[in-house]
Amino acid sequence: MNGATQDDQVQTHTSLRADQRLTRKPEEVAQLLGIGRNGVYDLIRRGDLRSIAVGRKLLIPLTAIEEFLTGSQGSIR
Repeated sequence: MNGATQDDQVQTHTSLRADQRLTRKPEEVAQLLGIGRNGVYDLIRRGDLRSIAVGRKLLIPLTAIEEFLTGSQGSIR
């Protein structure tokens, strides 16, 4: 376990405001990373950047962006 109680986790989730999204669209990630939209899709396709499929839409969790930038997801080339 990570030491957080269920009450801590519930409090964390309920304290999120509606405008605090936990995911970003590929276009937004491209702007954050300073690359093109196709570059983001390439990263996802190669498995270097995690994404979540919601219907036909792809969303990238903020944690996945952080993992990519810190090299936690895999090797940095």
